[in-house]
Amino acid sequence: TAVKQIKKYSEIHSMKNSIKKAAIAATMVSGLGIGVAQADTFQALLNIVSPLVLFQDTQMNLGSIEALNDTDACTLASDTTRSGPACFGPLTAGSGVLASIDVTGTEGQTFNITATGSSSNGMTFAPSLYDNGQGGTGTSTTLLAAGTHKLSLGGTLTVDDAATAAASGATSIDYDVVVAYP
Repeated sequence: TAVKQIKKYSEIHSMKNSIKKAAIAATMVSGLGIGVAQADTFQALLNIVSPLVLFQDTQMNLGSIEALNDTDACTLASDTTRSGPACFGPLTAGSGVLASIDVTGTEGQTFNITATGSSSNGMTFAPSLYDNGQGGTGTSTTLLAAGTHKLSLGGTLTVDDAATAAASGATSIDYDVVVAYP
C-alpha cells in the first residue's frame, strides 16, 4: 500500500506539473497575442498649386492733390476720371491713370483678390478693384487659358490732416494687392 500511495502521489504530482506547464504555455501564448500591432495606410488630401506672380504693368497716378481741408478726398474712378475737392488741376486731359497689375500662374487656378490701403503723411488711401481680369469687380476669379489676368485698380485718397499732408511733400502712398488661394 505504501508503494501504491507513492505511485498515486507521483501521478498526482506529475498531473499538477502538467497542469502548471499547460497554464504557463497558455499564458505565454496569450501574452504573445497582446504584443501584436495592427497597422493600416490612410490618405491625406492635398492640392498642389504654383505660386501666383504679380507684376505692375502700369503705376496708378492719382494726379495732384490739394491738401486744404481735413476730410477732403479725391477719387480715381474706373473710367479714369478724378473727382472730389482734393483733386487739383488736370492730369492728362483731366484723367488719372488706373493701376494695371498682371497676375500670372497656372491655367485654371482659382484665387481670391484683396486690395487694402494705408495711411501716412496725414492721408489715407483706399484702393478699389475695378476689373478683376474678367471684366468684373468681384474678389474671386480663375486664371484663363493664357494663365494671366490683368487687374485694374483706382481708389480714393482722403486728406485726414491737411496741415500734415501739405507739409509732408509726399509723392506716393502705398496699397497692397493680395492674391490668395481659396
